[in-house]
Amino acid sequence: MRRVGCPLKPAALLKLGVDGIAEAIRVSGMQYVKAETIINLVNSISVEELVELDPAELRAKLLSVRGIGYKTADVFLLMYRKYPVFPIDTHIRRVLIRYGAVKPGDSYEHIRSVVESSLPRDPEYLVKAHLSLIKHGRTVCRARKPDCQRCPVSEYCAKVIQNKN
Repeated sequence: MRRVGCPLKPAALLKLGVDGIAEAIRVSGMQYVKAETIINLVNSISVEELVELDPAELRAKLLSVRGIGYKTADVFLLMYRKYPVFPIDTHIRRVLIRYGAVKPGDSYEHIRSVVESSLPRDPEYLVKAHLSLIKHGRTVCRARKPDCQRCPVSEYCAKVIQNKN
């Protein structure tokens, strides 16, 4: 932020270029891939469009940018635009599969629609639910060695129930 100021200005990001942005976001990992995506975004969508476009239209435009996928577009819509959408990440997908809410081969869009049909359309609620499920997936329902003993809802988990039988 010190390098480009706050709020971020597209011209300042372009001036930094991929190398400058990569250095600024190095701690996030995969910094060069992310930096290229940021440059692609700045070159593809104006700040006005990010703020003013209808959410469905903005989502489509974000998805057309090389390097931006469903999750990134949905995170932007929920966190920045406060649009009631539920982003699905790796941790959330794993938790939902283990609980039997979705199947391993289900698409991102299918999983998102299942979750959204079950939750209130309140962006604040969705942010809390999103972050809570990520935390649960990282700390308790981990990919390797899930801590089922510590899980507050393990009695409803299809994985736990299946292992008991």
